[in-house]
Amino acid sequence: MSKTPGLEEKLAKLANLRQEMNPQLLADGLRAGLADKSPHVAALAAKIAGEREVKELAETMAGGLARFLRDPLKTDKGCGAKTAIIEALGRLGWDDAEVYLQGITHVQMEPVFGGKVDTAAELRGMCGQGLAMSGHRRALVFLAELLADKEPAARAGAARAVALAGGEGGAPLLRLRVRCGEEDSAVLVEIFLALLAIDAQESLDFVTGFLRVGSATAAEAAALALGQSRQEKAFEVLREWVEKWADPQVRPTGLLALAMLRQEAALAYLVSLVAEGPKATAVEAVAALAMYQADEQLRKRVQDAAAQRGEPRVTAEVAEKFRK
Repeated sequence: MSKTPGLEEKLAKLANLRQEMNPQLLADGLRAGLADKSPHVAALAAKIAGEREVKELAETMAGGLARFLRDPLKTDKGCGAKTAIIEALGRLGWDDAEVYLQGITHVQMEPVFGGKVDTAAELRGMCGQGLAMSGHRRALVFLAELLADKEPAARAGAARAVALAGGEGGAPLLRLRVRCGEEDSAVLVEIFLALLAIDAQESLDFVTGFLRVGSATAAEAAALALGQSRQEKAFEVLREWVEKWADPQVRPTGLLALAMLRQEAALAYLVSLVAEGPKATAVEAVAALAMYQADEQLRKRVQDAAAQRGEPRVTAEVAEKFRK
């Protein structure tokens, strides 16, 4: 009698499919994984299906979500399988709203030391994005509810979903969420990014306003969103904030945001701070530029700026952050 494969063996077999070049063998192997009773196996199969863009399995995954929603604490503790399925369907462009509607309101409270935790927050956020992508006529109604979710991961997903939905109707929802007192920095970044994606010109002043008015959390979130937006106008806004308004405690975030712009003007400005800025600011600029440590040309520019300055602390920071 042959031995039934264990969990580790099944996962290893699935992992090997990442390199499978035969489309039929790939699809058959992943289909078997999706049907497995183990949520860990099904989750990995879904992940690989999304990575390899095996579109013929989208309907199988959409239909299979329901089994993990039944008695979910037993069938999918931690929501790993459900989340992987929804993520894969999004990557495959599945636009049937029904599957996303199944998960967008799902709450899964699981016991942890000292209480319970909702493990379905990320799932709800991803379902919101799928619903927006599907073009469902009431998507913004569901996303409005999701923006008020108790869990930050769900609210962040809702913000990304509003950006995907597009149109002018989503911007007021995002502004209202901020004005109601959103305190999670990651959620604020997603909201500001969504606003800038929906209407960059209309939203720039709104986002920029939080650099000088409001909490340090909101200011840092606004700076990071401006950096990630890579808008040309964001350079002057961030430079002025760093030079005139930013508290020393949040200044490193402003410098990082400048680096994230990936604009030559911003990079040149940061290199100039390494060469000529106040010592503390120079050290912070080096840290911000460290994201480009693999860029040989920029590495040399930073090293030359530090050598020109001749300050041991700055030189040491460059050696630390830009070591090969």
